[in-house]
Amino acid sequence: MTQHNRSARQMTTRQLPCARRPVMGVLLLAVLALMLSSCGTPNQRYLLQLAPPECAGGGHTLEDPVLMLDDFTTLPGMDRTAVFIAQDNVIQPSTVWYWEGNPAEIMTQAVSDRLECAGPYRVSWPYFGELEHAAVLRGRVREFQLVNTSLPEFRIRLSVELWGPRHTRMLAINTFTASEPVESITPQATVSAASKAVSKATLAISEWLDANRGLVTP
Repeated sequence: MTQHNRSARQMTTRQLPCARRPVMGVLLLAVLALMLSSCGTPNQRYLLQLAPPECAGGGHTLEDPVLMLDDFTTLPGMDRTAVFIAQDNVIQPSTVWYWEGNPAEIMTQAVSDRLECAGPYRVSWPYFGELEHAAVLRGRVREFQLVNTSLPEFRIRLSVELWGPRHTRMLAINTFTASEPVESITPQATVSAASKAVSKATLAISEWLDANRGLVTP
């Protein structure tokens, strides 16, 4: 082997560890970043559950007319369980706060619970068209969100329709809104305000049905 070849081989051998150093440095930084990220408190996810309405009614009798309750609907963008947070007309779903169902499912259950303990009708839900009934109630959730402003609040807006048996003709229609201040942007304060707003909205629906009872033929 010539002197030139031996020198070239020695130089290559000495340079190999240096070539690995940048790669090893990147790996060490990646491992360090992973270790640091795992040291903090991990993101916690919260499942928010609304409080049921206070039932002060006297219940229903078998002589009370039957009201069929259609499942409420909502806009496609609201068909998810994430809590919606609105600010300056921009709505963003939370990645850590969730309801038990989407807004339509929540309001259907809440209206059913309210009407079972108060109101002029016996409620039948889910909807069964073949069952004898006096009227049908259906609704659409337009707004169900935490509004993050200088004075945060939880807002609800519903469009509700009262129909004759088997949706033969519309008897009445109304829009219901409810809001409740949110003390702080926390899961606990949000679910407390939402529960109160839902209670207001469902009570208003119950009173509206009572006021329009004369439109329904038993």
